[in-house]
Amino acid sequence: MKARSALFVTGLMLVFGLPSLHAQADMKARITYDKGVSVNVENPVARDNAVVLPQGVLPFSRISRIDFEFGDGLTAEKCGILFKSGAIDSLEKLLTAALKQADPFMNLPGNLDVYLTWQMKVQFWNGRYAEMNKTVDLLRKRNAPSSGLTGMYTTLAMAEQNRNDDAAKIFAAVDKADAISEPMALFVRARLAMTKREYRQALQYLARVVILHDKDTEWVPAATLYEGLVYKRTGYLEAAGNVAKELVERYPDGYWTRRAEELK
Repeated sequence: MKARSALFVTGLMLVFGLPSLHAQADMKARITYDKGVSVNVENPVARDNAVVLPQGVLPFSRISRIDFEFGDGLTAEKCGILFKSGAIDSLEKLLTAALKQADPFMNLPGNLDVYLTWQMKVQFWNGRYAEMNKTVDLLRKRNAPSSGLTGMYTTLAMAEQNRNDDAAKIFAAVDKADAISEPMALFVRARLAMTKREYRQALQYLARVVILHDKDTEWVPAATLYEGLVYKRTGYLEAAGNVAKELVERYPDGYWTRRAEELK
């Protein structure tokens, strides 16, 4: 009878897409330690600042780096594809689940920087500023290559929370912002201009993003959206509505289409 019940539940999962008991993907890790020795571990377990291996425990102090694989559903390339398609909510869920699995190893060098950077991005765009700040702190502690980006995302988060003075100070402290990302730096300047109600200047910066970086999959739609927000704030409602239509046509069925509702 129990076996029949189990089969019935499994059938429901297949038919209705309910999560199975084994829905969580296996996490694989390649651990490099001592003088370049490496070992592959599936679903690594941490205990008392050490990784538990079949042959014993390996202290974190001996590990030089640990690189994770979360399966085909979440690779660095897949992150870019999902973000470009506007599936930002789905990407955030995948990253949250994967990084929760990897949490015991967050202080170790390795490829988690890539996934944490994507997490910072989606947390910002989804308005989860408190969570984003935690991710920013992790990236800074890890001395991640993307640490320069953290200042600019923090600037934007501060601006969205009307902490305008803090936003300006943080951006002023970013070293060589244009070298880190010119389209993002232009967008940040536009956003700061908006906080000071310098809307003409803001539109000029946003136009430069669209014209000079028309292939950028993050800052072009963002610049288009905020162009519409400038029009709405300044009373040009028809122009704002036109921008909303443009977003829906260019980026259907995704994040930017949802944000276009703000312009109506």
